[in-house]
Amino acid sequence: MTETQPINPVLSVVICTYNRRDFVDKAISAFDAQMAEDLPVELIVVNNNSSDDTQDLIEEWADKRGYISARIETEQGLSAARNNGWKAARGRYVGFLDDDATADKDWLSAALEALQNCGEALIIGGPIYPVFEDSPPWIVGKDHYIRTWSVADAPLEEKDAKGGFFGGNMIIRRDTLAEFGGFDPNYGMKGDKVWGAEEYVLFNAIHDTYGNRTWYAPRMAIHHFEGRIKTSVSYILKRGWIASQIHCLKLEQDGGGWYRFAGGVKSHTVLAFKNMYRWITGKSGPWPMISCTLHALCLFYCLIFYVIWGRSISDSHNFN
Repeated sequence: MTETQPINPVLSVVICTYNRRDFVDKAISAFDAQMAEDLPVELIVVNNNSSDDTQDLIEEWADKRGYISARIETEQGLSAARNNGWKAARGRYVGFLDDDATADKDWLSAALEALQNCGEALIIGGPIYPVFEDSPPWIVGKDHYIRTWSVADAPLEEKDAKGGFFGGNMIIRRDTLAEFGGFDPNYGMKGDKVWGAEEYVLFNAIHDTYGNRTWYAPRMAIHHFEGRIKTSVSYILKRGWIASQIHCLKLEQDGGGWYRFAGGVKSHTVLAFKNMYRWITGKSGPWPMISCTLHALCLFYCLIFYVIWGRSISDSHNFN
């Protein structure tokens, strides 16, 4: 086990945390179990205004392990905390892991292998597998929480490349983060407020500039805790509505005006009825129908914003 800070780390991994002392302890422990003396890796743990004893825990880890750095970000929000982390990073690549997830036992070796094989990729991501406190409700199945792409180490397909990976398990080149200013603090979780899209906004800008520069590493997996609240029907519906808002944001950033929102209302309404038929005939669960309905409602809402008030979803991103 390394007790000193690596001189020239290739990979800097950032874990941001807010009032999750026990979770972040498990996350650090899982990472620490993979470290070795000669690995060019550092771990940066950012405390985002926690009111519990999270900071004491992080400092204890930093005192024991020289490759771990403890930082504090006073601006509330996941994007601000991530920006704090990558700006302090010394590696060429910066990885991001969620504080309520544990890296698979092969995560670090898979990540370093991906850095050698990814060529000119700017963004690298891996799968996310759920760990449930309670079973998912009837409206969704377990697959709803699994995030995977292809089965081989390769770039994402073009249809997925613009959206990139989920933020709980990704690696981005540090110079790319610097070029695009990192994560927009207007997006992402802020304390207990649920929101998102911070990764998409960044990935969208990178894709528009450089095209598909992604790499998927299927062995670079994490296990994400899905607590009781996250498997409640109310939370799933709320997240579905937020996903609908993010879909609208994507349309707008892709150059969509009122006509694209109108077309989206039509297409998602049709899809909702098709998925209703699939549900009734037992070919699928109810969630595809519910998701399409939420998308149609949100698109209609945004259409009203454009036509009547002349406002964009970017101007009103906090209307959730």
